[in-house]
Amino acid sequence: MSERERLRSKSRRLRSEMRKLGPMIKGSVIFRE
Repeated sequence: MSERERLRSKSRRLRSEMRKLGPMIKGSVIFRE
């Protein structure tokens, strides 16, 4: 597995995690304000 492919799979995994975490982070920010 090349470095580029490894980075691509890692960024794809991060993006899917951000999609799940994004709404929760926005919700907590709204609660804080």
